[in-house]
Amino acid sequence: MAEQRIDSSTDTLVLEKESLIKLYTSSNRLLTDSFRLISAHLQDKPEQSLLFLTNLPDSLSALEVSQIYRQRWQIEKFFRFIKQQMNFSHFLSRSFNGIKIMAYVMLIGAMLIGLYGRFNDRPGFKINKLLFVYELEADLVKTLIVACHGEPTLLDDALKKHFGQ
Repeated sequence: MAEQRIDSSTDTLVLEKESLIKLYTSSNRLLTDSFRLISAHLQDKPEQSLLFLTNLPDSLSALEVSQIYRQRWQIEKFFRFIKQQMNFSHFLSRSFNGIKIMAYVMLIGAMLIGLYGRFNDRPGFKINKLLFVYELEADLVKTLIVACHGEPTLLDDALKKHFGQ
């Protein structure tokens, strides 16, 4: 297949053509494997072209390759979200169970912040995260003040009574 026109599209993408190409290394050596190059453009922005380079087999159509790339992009966006918005930059545990618990806690936190924003009719995530943490902290301080009857020296006794230590 040198170059083949494609007559296929998705709800957001128009697939145009597919080519079989060879690539060179940085030292100008020709690679033995061939790659598929799929050209497409967005439905609403024909001037913006997209290129998909893959070594996936010919048994997958260009449409299927584009759908795989779309799913992959959703995964990338999710990881960017948890790293940037949820400050999930490194694992605190190396065990499978520890990582699973951290992921659950992070996802529950993200859902609580999302619900907080929806409940307060406020779009976005960053400001909702800041306000959620601020209000949670304020409620915690109020609860501690009530638990020690307004006397900070009684806080240790109230915590021991409540948590049984």
